[in-house]
Amino acid sequence: MIFTRVKDEQGIAEAAFDTQSDECCCGDRGGRNWNDNEKYGLEQALRIVMDNPQYLLAELEDLSSIFSPLKTTSRIKYTCFNASNNFLIFGATSGGLYVFRREPCCFLQLLPNKEGAVTQVSISPNEKLIAFSTIRGIICVVEKTPQGAKHIITTVEHQNEQITSLQWNSSNNELFIGDNTGKVSIVMVSIFPTKGMFQTPSFVLMQLDSKIVQMDFCSNLLLVSTLTKCYICDTKKEIFRQVGHKLRDGEYGACIINTQVQNDGVIDSGKAYSEGFNLAHLKLFCARPGSRVWECAMDGTVISTHHFKEALAVPPRKIHFLNDSSSQNSSSDLNNGVLTNGSSPKCERINSNYPEQSFNFQKLHVLMSKFIFTYKSDGVYIFDPCKGVVVLWNNQITNIVDVRAANDVIYVLSGFEKMYALNVVPLEKLLIRLYFQKKYLELAKLCVEFNNHLVSEINVYNKLYVIHDLDEKLNSIDGRSPDGLCDTLKPLISLCKEKAQKKKVQNAHKLKSSDIYIVGRNVQMIMEDKRLFNQKTLRPTHLNLKGRSHSVSPERLQNGTGKVQNRENSSSLPDLTNEETIQEEKVNPSQPDVEKVVQICDSLRKSEDPSDNLVFNLFDNILDLGPSENTNEICTVPLGALLKDGDLAFISDVFHSRLRSKVIFDWLETKFNGDELAVAVADYPPVLLANHSVKSIELDFKLSKLLKVFSCVLKENEIIEAIRETNMECYFRSLLEVLDIYQDTSLSSVSGATLNPNFVSSTPKLLNVAYFLFSIGQVEQCSKYSSKTNLREMFYLMLKHEDTSKRAGKSVELIELQCHTLFLTFLDKVGWDVMDNIDDSIESYVVNCLENLNSSASSVRESSCECGFPRVVLQSSMAMFPDAGYRLVEKTWPRSPAKCLEICGKVPYLWRYLIHLRRPEPLDTVLPLILQSGEIQELEKRSSEVNDKVLESSVALLAKLKSGTCLNCDRKMKPDGETVSWTDFGMLSIKLSGPEETLELFKKYSESIQSKELNQTFYQGLIFSAIMERHKKGLRKNVINLLTGKGAGDSARVPAFSETFRRKILGENSSEKRPLGHLDSDTHHWGVKMNFKENCPVCSLPLDTKALIGEAGLIVFRCAHAFHSACLKKVNLECPVCKKVGTQDTDQPGS
Repeated sequence: MIFTRVKDEQGIAEAAFDTQSDECCCGDRGGRNWNDNEKYGLEQALRIVMDNPQYLLAELEDLSSIFSPLKTTSRIKYTCFNASNNFLIFGATSGGLYVFRREPCCFLQLLPNKEGAVTQVSISPNEKLIAFSTIRGIICVVEKTPQGAKHIITTVEHQNEQITSLQWNSSNNELFIGDNTGKVSIVMVSIFPTKGMFQTPSFVLMQLDSKIVQMDFCSNLLLVSTLTKCYICDTKKEIFRQVGHKLRDGEYGACIINTQVQNDGVIDSGKAYSEGFNLAHLKLFCARPGSRVWECAMDGTVISTHHFKEALAVPPRKIHFLNDSSSQNSSSDLNNGVLTNGSSPKCERINSNYPEQSFNFQKLHVLMSKFIFTYKSDGVYIFDPCKGVVVLWNNQITNIVDVRAANDVIYVLSGFEKMYALNVVPLEKLLIRLYFQKKYLELAKLCVEFNNHLVSEINVYNKLYVIHDLDEKLNSIDGRSPDGLCDTLKPLISLCKEKAQKKKVQNAHKLKSSDIYIVGRNVQMIMEDKRLFNQKTLRPTHLNLKGRSHSVSPERLQNGTGKVQNRENSSSLPDLTNEETIQEEKVNPSQPDVEKVVQICDSLRKSEDPSDNLVFNLFDNILDLGPSENTNEICTVPLGALLKDGDLAFISDVFHSRLRSKVIFDWLETKFNGDELAVAVADYPPVLLANHSVKSIELDFKLSKLLKVFSCVLKENEIIEAIRETNMECYFRSLLEVLDIYQDTSLSSVSGATLNPNFVSSTPKLLNVAYFLFSIGQVEQCSKYSSKTNLREMFYLMLKHEDTSKRAGKSVELIELQCHTLFLTFLDKVGWDVMDNIDDSIESYVVNCLENLNSSASSVRESSCECGFPRVVLQSSMAMFPDAGYRLVEKTWPRSPAKCLEICGKVPYLWRYLIHLRRPEPLDTVLPLILQSGEIQELEKRSSEVNDKVLESSVALLAKLKSGTCLNCDRKMKPDGETVSWTDFGMLSIKLSGPEETLELFKKYSESIQSKELNQTFYQGLIFSAIMERHKKGLRKNVINLLTGKGAGDSARVPAFSETFRRKILGENSSEKRPLGHLDSDTHHWGVKMNFKENCPVCSLPLDTKALIGEAGLIVFRCAHAFHSACLKKVNLECPVCKKVGTQDTDQPGS
């Protein structure tokens, strides 16, 4: 029991209780004062701890496999670890990260690292990112993928310092780092390069007075504990305040806990991080010297001081090792006080002279969202801060290195190379778990240990009556009960039997109109407990009907029982556990009338050529066996449980034959025409609604409902092929319905590199595997099996993945970007020839993908005239998936030029390929498009067709274009687009016809050409080409190439510096202070040959990123390390990577 009092440690704590009662004792709810009656307080604490064992420590799983990857070497040791809902990740001296599945524990993969031994590791809340620090003070963030670790970011902000704490925010995009110097930095993390490209990767958030001991985060608030103080920081407003006023000296932890708990301690996470979350429900707990803890409000005000020194003067709660394979069962350091097989059960006596415990709480962690726990080298301690009680403590494990918690499990890493998973389990749930696991002997011994408490509090434990037959189970062990167990447990078992008898009447009900029985709420809760304590993460339960599997979710089952539990006219269920009652009760469940279905099947068998009307009469009767057509809940008719195998096979053959013949579609038009039809059609993906008729989509939806009803008779190897043979315009929903029917097949044989050939024996299974591979981004693996399916079905799978991701609440923009990339990558892998036979919906989707991925181009409205022609000069840029665009242009231009122009308007880089595609056409027909798109280099490529007449027409068209008139439709366009300059066209004309001819041509159209539109380069071209032509014919092309910068290689076209920096060098804007560069330095530069494709060590972005070199360029040290000047806080004379120091004037960094 925790006795809490407020001492005059600080004025703010004393003032907080001025308006309250003089006595602030949170531990003793009876109002007694610890100092007034020490003996009474100790006895009360001992009685509550020993006689009210609400929680126990139990090891339920053996974790010896944790050290299996290290068995082959004695050099590598685990240094740290972290636990999440699904993973355990260990850092090692080798620098590797060992990833394990948490439940059941098994090794998954090794993530290598070359930065040195790992000192801290932290998993992001969504479990996608892993942050770790090394012994060199380098922090790395990687994304865990099936293939290994994908590097996200590396920061050297804390290089050569000891990292003491890593803490993620709740949004998974910020990592807080603390070190031994008191520095707290923040790293911005994004798995999408485009999103985090221009963000500062890391910066210092706070510089505190001493070493960072621990950090915690909740609702945009960061709690930081140092050697002397605690600070609470608002990360949004970037302000922080000290918690309390009194200092301390040593390592003391701190944590944040939500005191508003729901559902037995489970916090509503959605509410906890919502914008309007009430911070009054958050409490800070900061450790103080002498086994004390401050309880504080979020503004840093100390509410009370909890004193644990005297409260811990109670015996420890022992660990119950209930896993038979646990290696720790045989350990000498843990056998003390543990019940082992064959030992006599005995109760632990209260030791009233147990010493007080005073030690520093070096770390405080949250457990089960409502408890806090701490540890030291030889003990683990758990407290309930809201109720003010010691939950339990244990000292059986020694040489503790690190402790972490996940849900209700505390993971303890011992220096003796042992790992423990200690479940903090309520007594009742542990007993029920042992019963369902048929560990009756361990259950009996545990009941004997707490027999007095269980007998006296039997009414408190509402679910314990399930062990009412424990004596019978014990007698079944070797034919007799272990000595003394049944006699000791006889009073408890008798009480459980009485309670079980009462529950049979109270918790079981009979349905109003049938003999189907359901179980009441309490028994349902027991089944939930059983599910919660399963050692392995199991797949959903399935109901098998003659080999067919139909998934039933626990939530749906719970909702279904809830609707019928309180029916007024439901009668009581008789005691079906009584054999006499079973003999008397004639349970005749009412079944659907299938006689008519059987009769029609017999008639169809006898007929050599059965009529369609008779077949559809059969289908109508099968539909009548299920729910109403207009119901919103379409269920599978359990034909497998109602008909014989012969009838099922016959119905299956009839159904598939009618589906292939398409006659079933006429019958379907009159079915399923309720209100649900319009809603379902509107819910289709927009790309299908835009490219398919409403009638075809309605037909697809109706067929999908029919497939659901007839799912029991579908042929797995034929149904997809039958749907294909119908040549339906759209079968999106129908395909997904078939995949849902066969989705229960395990995907355990799917790995990142291989697929079990036996697993993909049917098309539905193959498509389910393909969908799974799409969802995890394994496009290359998926493309290997494309020959067994078709492009339309893969397209439908991508639409399903996109829709599912959006419904999950993810960012629409990011989901579309991801799915569009996946689909075009898939097309690239399988070969672009598949696009020759695509339908309009796939074609439209590919256009959307290209438009989204090449979003730097303007939209149709901005870059095109109303007729579809471009109205701006196209900027040269790297296009994504150009082959897809080329195939689209080749496919659409011959059959629909207007549609091709529309596609090019959406994806502007395709104009260039359309011009290339039209080379067989006469030049004068393509000339307007060449000039309006700015692709005048096409004239040079077709120089054999260019004569004086073509050049004169070009000048006339260019003058018309510059007046704002479209060259295709003669409409006026807004004069906001950039057209071909007269200088560029003049230089091209000089190259093609000669300087004199060009001069005469421009004189002819001088009224349309303003003098300022021809710069000095044009006149230099005229003069120099005329001079060179007099010496040797044909040299004018070389002159023009030299003046325009062509022909000198890539280095001439790709500048090493931005335009802004070039102007600074030339003195055009020399007023700004800039780093001294080698171009205007009085001395030499380093002479380093640079590769602009390398990354900056600070921001991890390429050195030639325009946004970063636009203002200050680059800084290069003589050690060959190059940085963006913007990434360095000042012009350092010291390389941040290797610490090489230059000297002023001669060895300064070059820009």
